[in-house]
Amino acid sequence: VTAAFFVLLAVFSYSRYLFHHKRNQWWLVVIVMASVLSLLSREESLVIPFILVTIWALQPKRQRPGLSEIVALGAIAVGWFTYIYFQTVRPAWGDTLENLNANNLINDLGQFLPLSFTLRAIQSLFPQDRVPWDIDRSVTFVLGLLILGLLAIWFLKGDRATLLGLIGGIAYLSVPYIIFASNDQLLAPRYMYLPWIGFSFALGASFDLMTHSIRRNRQVIRFGISLLLVAFVTYQSVQIRHVYRKIHNQIEVMGSVRQQLMDSMPTPANDTHFFVYDLPSTNDFFQSMASVWYDRSFPAPGGSFERLKSKGNADSNYYLFNFQDGVFYNLMPELQEEGETTFLWASPMAAQILHPDGSMNQLDSDSYKVNLDVGPPDARRLGIFLHPPAPNEGWSSIKFQATIPELSSLRFGILRESGGLPEEDGMTFRVRAIRPSGESTVLFIAFLEPDQTETKSQWTDVSLPMADYWGETIDLHLEVFAGNNLLHDHGFWANPRFVVDNSAQYSPD
Repeated sequence: VTAAFFVLLAVFSYSRYLFHHKRNQWWLVVIVMASVLSLLSREESLVIPFILVTIWALQPKRQRPGLSEIVALGAIAVGWFTYIYFQTVRPAWGDTLENLNANNLINDLGQFLPLSFTLRAIQSLFPQDRVPWDIDRSVTFVLGLLILGLLAIWFLKGDRATLLGLIGGIAYLSVPYIIFASNDQLLAPRYMYLPWIGFSFALGASFDLMTHSIRRNRQVIRFGISLLLVAFVTYQSVQIRHVYRKIHNQIEVMGSVRQQLMDSMPTPANDTHFFVYDLPSTNDFFQSMASVWYDRSFPAPGGSFERLKSKGNADSNYYLFNFQDGVFYNLMPELQEEGETTFLWASPMAAQILHPDGSMNQLDSDSYKVNLDVGPPDARRLGIFLHPPAPNEGWSSIKFQATIPELSSLRFGILRESGGLPEEDGMTFRVRAIRPSGESTVLFIAFLEPDQTETKSQWTDVSLPMADYWGETIDLHLEVFAGNNLLHDHGFWANPRFVVDNSAQYSPD
């Protein structure tokens, strides 16, 4: 609302200055103040200079800007570039900007306009729990084309006010479009608020133009349009309350997260990187939120788990948190105990069944899951779920094609989650290394018996020396094999990774 107010104030002031026979220079002061305050309200207000240029271009008889006008527009430009600078150095935007390039903008243009914008526009009119998120893409494509056609007719037939509204709305749409091209997860419905200012401006100008051409019942038609607007605003207010209830719940969660984080880490290091696995609507901005909470600037990267995954490596100042059942906890405590870490799950992966005759075929998707929050309640870890096939069918195998870092060891945890059934007979875990020549070596094998006690199964941590493979690119297979039956053969691997640490050794018991 604040951004909208200052945008409209800037538009009104510049129009007043240009189209009045006496150009009062105090309007230029108001324009500069409104533009700066709008920028401080919403990042989409970066389009204000382009809207002001549009107003100038729509003058019936354009005049060259005077000195005072040039000074005012220059001040707005300085504020614009300053704001751009501070936005681009924000921790949450570091990785996003790396993904932004001309190819992304061009490739996503066709998808964003007819599909994403139309879908978001539809969803903004109805409650989210009543509109399917998987609306058929052919429907949204056709609707998108119709909208583009109507905009084209509107643009060609409208007056100056209509053109200004359309150009302003399209300018504001460019901001979520650029965000969508860099990271589609950042495209939120709130980015559709300000474009509607321009389109509403165009709608109002069009209705005004239309009713001027009607001789009979002009006031009745205007009154009817006003009633429709009141009904629409009333309907939207109901939906806003519906959305607010969800946001209020998220605010309560984040209050609990903040308190638990600051209790567990009262004085984090200045180069701490905060990542979160799953929080309501805040994953990408968690690093920035931590910077606000601790009143210091933590460096990029940080934020969502996907950013950590794409980074591929970490050190002891990297944290991955999660929140479940009211508890905020460290999902990768091993990172703080180790040196330089390279994640195995950042490598190319394939899931297969290795049959007794040596043949392989694809593993069913229900038999494996990666990047899960797994383990007993007091020892949650980021891990992989792997279920073996029937005993006579062979091994379930997840293959990673990885380059082994120099001076590194392979570390992971294994766990068989017991179901408490007396018929359970355990399962076997194995790690194999296969060179490009086909040479296969078993690096690790262990049989985990079912836990018949009432206590929960615990992680068994393993560290394997990899000196024979340093610098090589090999296939690493994490595999499980069933006993005589498949009863509750739920196998988990905790964060397979390479750690640069010469002290790591493993000797089988």
